[in-house]
Amino acid sequence: MNFIFLGPRIIMGGIETLMSRMASWLIKKGHSVKILCKSIDDEMYGIFDDAGMIIVEDRIDKIHLLNKKCVKRILSKISTNPVDVIVSFSPGLLKSAVAIACSFKTKSRIVSGVWGDMWFSGYRKSPVCRFLYDPSDYIFHKLLSEHARLFANKTIKNSIEETCNCSIPGVIWPLPVDGNRFNSIKRKAERGEIVSVGRLSGMKEYNIGMIDIIKRLKDEGTKVRWFVYGDGRYKERMEDKIQELKLGDSIFLMGNIDYKEMYKVFETAWLFVGMGTAIVEASYAEVPSLSVVPFYTEPRTYGYFHDLPDFNVGEDLKTEPKDFFTELRNGLKVDNDAYERMCSESRKKAQLFNIDERMNDFMEHLGKVESENWDRKTTFGYRASLFIYPVVRRLKKIVNLIASA
Repeated sequence: MNFIFLGPRIIMGGIETLMSRMASWLIKKGHSVKILCKSIDDEMYGIFDDAGMIIVEDRIDKIHLLNKKCVKRILSKISTNPVDVIVSFSPGLLKSAVAIACSFKTKSRIVSGVWGDMWFSGYRKSPVCRFLYDPSDYIFHKLLSEHARLFANKTIKNSIEETCNCSIPGVIWPLPVDGNRFNSIKRKAERGEIVSVGRLSGMKEYNIGMIDIIKRLKDEGTKVRWFVYGDGRYKERMEDKIQELKLGDSIFLMGNIDYKEMYKVFETAWLFVGMGTAIVEASYAEVPSLSVVPFYTEPRTYGYFHDLPDFNVGEDLKTEPKDFFTELRNGLKVDNDAYERMCSESRKKAQLFNIDERMNDFMEHLGKVESENWDRKTTFGYRASLFIYPVVRRLKKIVNLIASA
């Protein structure tokens, strides 16, 4: 089959590496994959070596049925006909997926992954609100079939349903992770060594609060060193805070690491602190991993990854969290026998995300999604919303500006 993946700007992140893993798996199975994205950082090209053709289009998020010139330019770049499956990896790109599907004039399937608990949450059932939310929300809720909505876990699905105040038919499809690259790792865990991997930017605010946690651990005499791999706008703020608290001998900002070489950082790690794909990969390497809820500067946790419910990888359970400092300190001081059990449980949990099993599930779900003529499926109301919604959004901004003045 011919696949098109639609993604945002490709930077070092969980969704971006997910696109790479999925594309590589599909290509090995004889399928064709083209990745259409807004931009791609130079360091990411190596990750996509075996992941098909990458097409950069800086206006991908502007593509919709009313933007004929943009659609025509995209089609000339794609040059694939027919397109069997379009997979959206970002909530705002579903309208782009529909525009591409309509332009080919052939039947195709559109599938959307859901990896954030606020994705598609602007939708409301009331017809009065019809033009007040993004057209991509309408596509997701009204035009996609059950097996075309792939929720990463029940936590995300429940959260969106609660926000929208409606039930959303869909399937639970966990992140597929390639654990094979961790099979040959030679673990020599050093007590006190903590590792984190990820962007130092939005969602990862815990990196700032972790500095205070390390200071508390040191002050009480706990042996600890924290190695942080990643880059982003929080780096300078973290550097200043590390210098202010005189923690240069305990916290090390290591910068970006080649994704293909990431397994090496887990060889001596005693614990991992983080979320998302990285927490699964660390657990595959048998590193006990303390989950962190995104967006909180003061680190918040519901416990270690192997104890989290369902396929949760750090999402907010909206229940009383555990004390982060206590959980981390206990993990650092646990006896050797208990630590070995934690390592074993970590890998056991990570294996639930095995890429072959999860991608076989993906193909099974895909087989239940009907190929459709999207040109006929898109109603006049949807097309009208493409024009009306931007106007409403601008008016709302003007009203908010006036109200705040």
